[in-house]
Amino acid sequence: MNNFLWIFRHYLKKNFLTPANLLVIGLPIIFMLTFHLLNNYLLELLGTEVVLLYGIGVPMVLGFQFFGADLTADWLHHDMKGPTRARLLVSPVAPRVFYAGVMLAGWLFNVFYGSIVVAITAAAFGETFGNYGLVLLVLLCLSFITQLVGVLIFYFTKDEKSGTRLSYVFGEIMIGITILPFVFPDLFDTNGPAATLINHFPTNVGLNIIYNNNLLYNLAVMLGIVALLSLVAFIIGRQRNDNL
Repeated sequence: MNNFLWIFRHYLKKNFLTPANLLVIGLPIIFMLTFHLLNNYLLELLGTEVVLLYGIGVPMVLGFQFFGADLTADWLHHDMKGPTRARLLVSPVAPRVFYAGVMLAGWLFNVFYGSIVVAITAAAFGETFGNYGLVLLVLLCLSFITQLVGVLIFYFTKDEKSGTRLSYVFGEIMIGITILPFVFPDLFDTNGPAATLINHFPTNVGLNIIYNNNLLYNLAVMLGIVALLSLVAFIIGRQRNDNL
């Protein structure tokens, strides 16, 4: 337990002291500010708002959670395959304890900055997040999913550079999938397979939870995604003798 707490505190501190991590707070705020300025400009110029950008704020905030996969993937690559690997191999710390400590640090940091972004967008831009208890629950689930994805990215990439690149691509894809129904609502305003698939992605499930749409069903879907990814990470970890 002492080893786990030391690892957790060590990586949580490193997450807060890494300047690049502040981008995940700053970028969604910059995007939101840009959208609002553009809306206000067109409203004054043309008397109309940018319809494609209406309602995109909350989905974007949730989508940016997925850049948190980089936290876990990078630290695992840096320390499990980097200069500190030799010391870790001879230390009394089991791999599963090390992985759990890194993941918990990334998980809580991700939730922390997500909460800050939610607070700023609600206060500064008037975005409506509904029940904030449900918002926190969604942030906890999405953040945990990102850390599991970070572990899987670590497993399937050979070095820190490739892991970082894949983490960013993953985050960009997830943001795109999240905001797609809001940019092209006519394409997803049906019960067809595309709408069904999009509605079962983690961020879209999170939106349904926040707005209390079929709450119990969407909570079950979200927890099912968490359980499935946890099982996949566990199985792959065992196969690689990491004993995750």
